[in-house]
Amino acid sequence: QIMVIKARFVHSPSRTISSISGVKHKRSDAEVEPAQRVLSALRASVANPISTLKIKKLVLEDLQSDDKLILIATMRQLKFAVNVKSGQFRAENAKEIYLLDGQNRVFDVMEKHADDKILQELGLFILANSASSYYALVPAIVNINGMGKIQEALTQNGNERSIQINGFSLLHNLVCNRRVYAEQLVVDYSMAPLIIQRMNEYKHDAGLLYAACNLLKVLCGWENLQMPLLRAKAAFALMRIAFNDDPEHALVKEVSREAIKRLVGEHCC
Repeated sequence: QIMVIKARFVHSPSRTISSISGVKHKRSDAEVEPAQRVLSALRASVANPISTLKIKKLVLEDLQSDDKLILIATMRQLKFAVNVKSGQFRAENAKEIYLLDGQNRVFDVMEKHADDKILQELGLFILANSASSYYALVPAIVNINGMGKIQEALTQNGNERSIQINGFSLLHNLVCNRRVYAEQLVVDYSMAPLIIQRMNEYKHDAGLLYAACNLLKVLCGWENLQMPLLRAKAAFALMRIAFNDDPEHALVKEVSREAIKRLVGEHCC
């Protein structure tokens, strides 16, 4: 209500107002200009920072470019669109990307430029945030062999930390509370060994370990997936993290212990 009141007040800066003495006067130009600036700032603060038309141009036109620099700039703007502070605007922008078949177009860019680390990282980030903001994107991504494409990006870029984190985050958003997709990840795509391998390779990286453990925590919750995870030595990898003395790994330790409890029982740690 306060914001509405302010907006109404500055919307008509030239109207007559009463002074304390009761004498009416018009606001001067010097008073009007700051008031208009305040109004513009208020409007900007409540508006979606990237318009639907802008997203449409980015997805339908700019993502079709053969110029890699244009593609990188486009992907960065889409990353901004699905990473704005407002959850409402993130959902609106993710929905627009979905309606434009943006998930397919982002994967197309990643496949055409499989050797470009920046485009791989940006693509996975865009899809991860979009899937967490707009549910319909989850089956849309899975149904175009999204898991296979994510697996390829993770496999081909093992030394790229950000790609691994974004990939694990995207997989987490795809399988969270969705048993059939979790089964696809573990059984059909056999991705558990890859996850454990990255945890061993990045055993001192709290950010990557958190993303991997958060994904495993979801997978360990499904009873029919526990044996494949045990065979992939998930329990050993999780226990090593759970009992790590590094103070920077406090949050990771908490997540890993939750995963272990789901995997081998409540009394393990």
